[in-house]
Amino acid sequence: MGKVVIIGAGIGGLMAGNLLARKGHQVTIFESHTTPGGYTAGFWRNGFYFESGTLSFEAFPASNRSTRRIMSSPPVIIKRPF
Repeated sequence: MGKVVIIGAGIGGLMAGNLLARKGHQVTIFESHTTPGGYTAGFWRNGFYFESGTLSFEAFPASNRSTRRIMSSPPVIIKRPF
């Protein structure tokens, strides 16, 4: 299969990379932030952890797919920081 480059390791980039890798493509994901996840990430402040984004994905039932099934393949390995 082909080589694919994805800009951004938010939920869209990670899901697209996961699906393409499962189909045999060689996927590289670039992210400028220190951690992947985009708006699904969180942060620590004064000893408390705050979720800063999406906590559920309502579109999956409509597309007849489940998050667990889509993300059940081996994880994406970040080999080098951007």
